[in-house]
Amino acid sequence: MKKITLATICTCLSVCVLAYTMTKEQLVHLLKNGKPEMRSVVIGFTARPFKYNGVDVIECYNKKGVLRYLPNSPMMELTVVNKKGRRKMFYFDTILFADSTQNSIIGCESRLLYIYKKIDLEDIDRLELQEDVMNWEYSK
Repeated sequence: MKKITLATICTCLSVCVLAYTMTKEQLVHLLKNGKPEMRSVVIGFTARPFKYNGVDVIECYNKKGVLRYLPNSPMMELTVVNKKGRRKMFYFDTILFADSTQNSIIGCESRLLYIYKKIDLEDIDRLELQEDVMNWEYSK
């Protein structure tokens, strides 16, 4: 029984591996050029509105350091690692500047509970991108 549980845990952890990275400068550039608008994500039988950052294509690097362009989607996650090594996961399409100074970002950690967190840009050590295993989609 323990072997099955350990194998299951290892398999689950391997599904959500680091796929892409981006620099703070890339993120800031994308957010400055995005055109925020209201959108909705289908959750169960309802559409939940949120403020979409207006970034349609994400510029990032794959594991080999090759520049890639990924389509933004409701399944794209951004993991922010701060200088202390702590990690916070946000849905990429919800990342916005927290205020007009553009010194911090805010993003949604949970589409179900609408949990938003703010992070100062100076506290960010690295940014990692991956796709969520949930099959979210925008409402039409």
